[in-house]
Amino acid sequence: MSMAKEVGVNGTGRGHLVPLPVGEQPLGAEPFPAGLLLLPDTEGCRRLAAALRCGSRPLDFPPEASYYADAMAGCVASDVASALPDEGFIADYNRLVLVGGSAALAAARSGSPAEYAPLVEFAAYLGGIGELQVPDPMPPGALGALIASALSAELATNGERGEALALLIDAIGRASSSSPLLAAGLCGDAASLHLAGEGGWQAGLTQLDAGIALIEGGGEVPLLAELHLAAGVLVHEHLEERPELLQAAVTHYLAACRESPFGTDRRVFGLAHMHLALLYLAMPMATASDQLRYGVAVSSLKKAVEALDPALYREESLQARFNLANALVYAPSSVQGDNIVEATEIYEEVALARRESGDAVGYARACANQGNALAHLGIFDHARSRMEEAMAIFSARGMTVERDAMLEALAEIGAGTIAQAAEHG
Repeated sequence: MSMAKEVGVNGTGRGHLVPLPVGEQPLGAEPFPAGLLLLPDTEGCRRLAAALRCGSRPLDFPPEASYYADAMAGCVASDVASALPDEGFIADYNRLVLVGGSAALAAARSGSPAEYAPLVEFAAYLGGIGELQVPDPMPPGALGALIASALSAELATNGERGEALALLIDAIGRASSSSPLLAAGLCGDAASLHLAGEGGWQAGLTQLDAGIALIEGGGEVPLLAELHLAAGVLVHEHLEERPELLQAAVTHYLAACRESPFGTDRRVFGLAHMHLALLYLAMPMATASDQLRYGVAVSSLKKAVEALDPALYREESLQARFNLANALVYAPSSVQGDNIVEATEIYEEVALARRESGDAVGYARACANQGNALAHLGIFDHARSRMEEAMAIFSARGMTVERDAMLEALAEIGAGTIAQAAEHG
């Protein structure tokens, strides 16, 4: 049974719970608003806060933290606020975070212990009812990291990326020991600034690797999969420059697949499988083991299509389906004809979706590849029609490489041969 520290007595005769010390709160461990809520100083909440700071998501919450579980689950903020279990500073502050307003701010300010005053002002800033205040000296730990990262974001918005990056590095240092999950997320933000011009992609990769190291091995942490995926994509994009990093890209993608189970983050799961498949498909195919790798790629693309619900992730879903169709056309199989028929059906779905959204180039690419697949099936009239439609769109937009590819494919059909490669996109 949790033993709570209490001070004072409210109107119901119940003691006010005091908050955990600022340095032990899981600040920034979850998205807003949950990531800014306070927990009371009880045995159960101490364990909960320690787990959250490291990235774990406990299944069981102590009763006095049920509001935190509701906020993490995405319940309506006003409903969470109405169910707060206690009066006193914790309740006043949490109402400020959840519903805001000048009255909530005044109540939180009046009851705030001194160590929490900077946090109250930071919550007011995030709620749009106060200015960003930078204490001197900056608070240690996660609170100081959050304030520094907010100031960094303002500087980056104003184009001062060098100063913004320096503040983020400072924030990472403040949070790394007390709140590794927050620090890992800030590493991802620092990587984005590097990629925007402050140090380049290799510096960005170093930050992503540092973030991964902070939370790796800490259980199921959704952020870990996101960082692995970002690192994999970054390496993948620069393999021409650094081909020796091929295995690093594969390792990151495999880790992202492993760390994002299908039911937890379907977008990361789907994208990780799609990018892994594209990496495998780009490798040379010369041996029997290479053909096995091709089969793994097709399997990964099917997993990506299953995971990426078009109602939620429309663009990602279309990319996954398009790439699956491309792979099916050339997949080594005893049912090659069936695979190509399936590919033509997928191309038709993608083409229709692209046309409905007004994406003429996406529509043309789907038509071009469907024409190629139809040519493989010997359905030359329909193949020619689709290729000519695609060629007209490419020509109208000055896409000479794509237009010339269609001219060449049409010439091969006229000569009685079949196009040997699908366009990848």
